[in-house]
Amino acid sequence: MTGIAAALFLLLTMLGGPTQAQVAPSPAELAAYSGLHAAAAKGNLAAIERGIARRSRRVGSPSWVVPLLPFREAANRVVELALRKRAAGAVSIAQEETDVGLTTPQP
Repeated sequence: MTGIAAALFLLLTMLGGPTQAQVAPSPAELAAYSGLHAAAAKGNLAAIERGIARRSRRVGSPSWVVPLLPFREAANRVVELALRKRAAGAVSIAQEETDVGLTTPQP
C-alpha cells in the first residue's frame, strides 16, 4: 500500500462511524439450522464428534475432472495472464481517480 492509500484507509476507517456487534440468532433462525449448525447451536458435542469421525479422509474429484488435474496449474496461469491484460485498463482508471466520494451515504 502506498503512503497516500494507507492514510486514506486510516481516515475512512476512523470516520466510518459506529459498528454493530454480532448478536445471537433468533429462535426462528435457530429452528432453521440443520446438521452441524444445529448440533453446535444445541451444544451437542457428541453429534459433532460423530460427524467428524465419519468424515472422509480424502476429497475426491468427479471422474470427468481427473484427466484434467495435471493441467490445472498451466490453466490457472493462462487465465491469470488473460485477466491481467483485461484488468490493466480498470486499474489505470482507478489509479487516476482522485476525487471520489463515498458510495454509501454516511451519517
